[in-house]
Amino acid sequence: MRKIYILMVIILILSSSIYTISLVSSTILPQQYYEYIKICATQYTAFVYSVSSNCSVKVMVLDQENFNNFSSGYSYSCIVSQLGKSVINGVLLNPGTYYLVIYSPYGYSNVTYFYCEIPIELSNCSTHVSEYLTLQPFNTERILVHLSTLGSPSLLRIVGISNESVCYKVVNCKGETMFSSGEVTLTLNGTNPCYNVTLPQGEYYLCIYNPTFSSALVYFCYRLYPQYVNPFLRFSVLQGGNYNYAPTGIASFGVSNTSPYEIKFSSVAGYFNISCILAYNSSQNLVKPCEASLQLNAVLVVCNENNATQIYWPQDVLLFLTNESVVLYHDNVLNLTNPLASLSNSSITSQNGYVMPTVNDGVTQYYYGNYKCAPYFEYNSPFSGLLIMNESVEKGQGVLITMEVEVLQNGTSSVMQSETFDKILIHDPDVKNAYFVVNGKEYTPAGIYGSLGSFYDAELILGGGGNGEITTFEKLNGLLGLYYFNGSEYVTFPSYYTFGADTAEATSNAHVTLEQNGMIKISTGSPDYTYLGEVKTQALKVSPYVPQRSSESSSSPESNIATSSEMTSSMQSSILYIILALVFAIAIIVIFRRPKRF
Repeated sequence: MRKIYILMVIILILSSSIYTISLVSSTILPQQYYEYIKICATQYTAFVYSVSSNCSVKVMVLDQENFNNFSSGYSYSCIVSQLGKSVINGVLLNPGTYYLVIYSPYGYSNVTYFYCEIPIELSNCSTHVSEYLTLQPFNTERILVHLSTLGSPSLLRIVGISNESVCYKVVNCKGETMFSSGEVTLTLNGTNPCYNVTLPQGEYYLCIYNPTFSSALVYFCYRLYPQYVNPFLRFSVLQGGNYNYAPTGIASFGVSNTSPYEIKFSSVAGYFNISCILAYNSSQNLVKPCEASLQLNAVLVVCNENNATQIYWPQDVLLFLTNESVVLYHDNVLNLTNPLASLSNSSITSQNGYVMPTVNDGVTQYYYGNYKCAPYFEYNSPFSGLLIMNESVEKGQGVLITMEVEVLQNGTSSVMQSETFDKILIHDPDVKNAYFVVNGKEYTPAGIYGSLGSFYDAELILGGGGNGEITTFEKLNGLLGLYYFNGSEYVTFPSYYTFGADTAEATSNAHVTLEQNGMIKISTGSPDYTYLGEVKTQALKVSPYVPQRSSESSSSPESNIATSSEMTSSMQSSILYIILALVFAIAIIVIFRRPKRF
């Protein structure tokens, strides 16, 4: 029992909610006697309970009126009722007074019971799918499951609690049933407090049906665990099946064919050697016709002391005015924590920039950019160098992102010129650690407002000058290489694709081939958006400057590679997962405290 109570203490520490939890209690009930526990819910409350007996007992949850009728011998109705020797269940209670009743109809019962009251604030979660809804009698709510299921087979995990019995069903786009539950108030599968549904690749809907004569308040969430991420969803989902354009270059998505891997790192570098470049797009009115960009992108994860996670998308960019042979240093940071996440001029700061709104595909997003000061100069061919992004944790302040460009050759000049052109601080005094990550096991959160999250990828790509421009290259010839810092040197990623998926700017006529040294050659030609395959680990021959970390400025381990396909998503963002943990703990208690037979 000591281990069980330690488990409950851990749950209490992990939970951000204050709730009432009972000790394990025992009672002896003669035939046709009952025990009751009064529950006073001052707000919406998840009530989870467990009962175990040597013979079958009837376990009911009643409101005040029906408890009065029951205790007086009159007709009554239950919110939920079960008969058995072992009962584990839960129900969502509206504010009011309720009773957990344990009734022994058949004989002398030695009963052990345990319960927990969890006050909850009903709210829709924009990070992961956590939503509450009211279902009218005999009505069904049909929810499109995130479209990552189109990319690979997936595991769908459903957790839900309601104040009336409802039915959960998962159907495919043809209407065929993949899973169906009975009438339940809590998503239990034996002692497993959730439904786990294995889904083949395809499109699915979660349906919740109210079979009762009363309105049902349902609080539910689901999480998807794909076997692997599929970069080609960039075309089939995000571009509506249009394969004619993409941000083109070299990208790592954390997946080798269909085998996912994860790499965490503190610095990422993109090598470029451009022999010629000339872009032209006469139809674009948001940027100059001859603009093009070379963008180094990666996903930055910031973890706080309270286990909260923020996700950002920084970009280190060379903006080319190709008809003038002028290049500008530019950067951006976007908040990817959820579809509604934003940035402000107090949450992210730099001497060189600020936050401003940008409209992409009709959606307003708030980007940080170095709009105050963007260094520029004339370039000549061949033009080679490195784009570098570093992150470091500044304890008590937040996360510092440094944007660098190292020019190795500019025409006939081969003198190295290095410049840290921006230092960006994400203000987060509770930060614990931070890291860039490439992860082929999951997508960034899409919440209830999106159909597909972004990719945890790293990209070095060519595309239009900005504002989602799709450009055409009249001349293009160059080499690109993408590397991460493994703690001692910059090395290639395990595998690459010829296109990026998170970048809006694109091109329609760049062709990519893989070189033996792990770099790619990019030139004008027919696009070939494909998987380039696995790459033997090779080090970057040029050694960029990497900021040294002090004891007061630390972050994640420099490099961490994991190739297993185990689930890594944190599920602590929703109160429903606290319920899940409690039910699991209750099940353990029931097993250890099963009553002895007479």
